Amino acid sequence: MTTDAELANLPEPPRRVIVVGASNVALGIDALIPCCHDYWGSPLDFFLVGGHGRALRHGSHVLGRVLPPVLQCQIWEELPRQPAKPTAVLVTDIGNDLLYGASSEEVLEASKQLVARLTPLADRLVVTGLPLESVSRISPTWYYRFRRWAFPSSSLEYKQAIEGAQSIHRGLARFPAQFNCYLMMPMPSWYGLDPVHVKRRYYLDAWSRFLAPWNDFRTRESKTSRRQRTSRWRWWMRLKPAERRWRRRDWSAIQPCHIDPRGSRYWVY
Repeated sequence: MTTDAELANLPEPPRRVIVVGASNVALGIDALIPCCHDYWGSPLDFFLVGGHGRALRHGSHVLGRVLPPVLQCQIWEELPRQPAKPTAVLVTDIGNDLLYGASSEEVLEASKQLVARLTPLADRLVVTGLPLESVSRISPTWYYRFRRWAFPSSSLEYKQAIEGAQSIHRGLARFPAQFNCYLMMPMPSWYGLDPVHVKRRYYLDAWSRFLAPWNDFRTRESKTSRRQRTSRWRWWMRLKPAERRWRRRDWSAIQPCHIDPRGSRYWVY
């Protein structure tokens, strides 16, 4: 067992990872962390922005928890204070702003602003496309049930949601030509009745595909066991973001909020 004092004396990680996303980051974090180590080395400095319902320009409100808009969270104050080091970036789960009332044009403009901020920091930058094939298969009944549960204040109609997702998808396809980034597309087989969240058993496959450009597309197989992944899920649930609102109270947490036995450090926003 590594003691707190031993963890505090570990050398500074030589590389950095920045992940910006939403619910898939939260649900798949136990697979994402080992994949980042596989593809970008270990130990690492992790800067993580995620959470259910997370949006670029709108605060997310889910089951009494409120997180700030991605473009306004404290990560943008912290990153300039960090020393220069090789940095890999993943941007995923784009599109939630639609359900907060933004147009597809506004979502794309916010996405461009996000990627433009990250480009000067990144040695490798990956943006993931929308799971358009699975989204296009959803029924109006499923959509309205999902909207009522996850985004109860949203008034976005089914047709507008589908058309908005298609427009965002077309806009993201132009990002590699506009920015120094890779666009990686999700596989339809990763999704089931839920068209936007990867099935749990496919998260290792999904992150491995998305992170392949970090490693010049050399395939790496994670040796992380299911038991190890579960333990990572449990400690992720204990990690506290730098700022959040919970049950009408404002909470803050000092960052980095965690150091794991490898010496990787975690900033959460």
